[in-house]
Amino acid sequence: MTSIAKGMTGLALVFMNWTTAPLLEGALAQKQSELFLAKALDLNARTLALAEKAVSNATRPEVKKFAQQMVDDHKQVEKDLLALASDTKIGVVTGLSSEHREALSKLTALKGDDFDRAFLTHMVRNHQEGIKLFETEGLKQAHEPCRAMADRLLPHMRKHLKEAQSLGGAASAGR
Repeated sequence: MTSIAKGMTGLALVFMNWTTAPLLEGALAQKQSELFLAKALDLNARTLALAEKAVSNATRPEVKKFAQQMVDDHKQVEKDLLALASDTKIGVVTGLSSEHREALSKLTALKGDDFDRAFLTHMVRNHQEGIKLFETEGLKQAHEPCRAMADRLLPHMRKHLKEAQSLGGAASAGR
């Protein structure tokens, strides 16, 4: 290959990198947003399904009240996350995985104080997991609407975690 041909090849590669880099960065940011929203929706669906069961199955009135608050708050979060996914043209799958359906089934089999403790333990763990997800992935999103959503929801998640812990979920969750 002649030196002119080598130079032209090198110039073409530089030009290609310069012109395609923004496309690749955009595709990477889109994929990161997809993964973040998928994880957030999965975690939210899990929390919502458990809370819906607890509204009818919890024994202690304060646990029932907390469960209803979780249902109300997490239904709104679901709407917000799905709207964000739709607005940004991100495809997501909703519903519970088989693993989470099994956990819900085990929880439903419990009665009385055992149910209340297990529900609160799940709420502590779910909110700890959610806080970690939103802090490590949500706040670092290149996609500003995802970052803003994470920033807006984190204080609510921390509040829910404290409430679940104060109701008795902390000891059961290994804290």
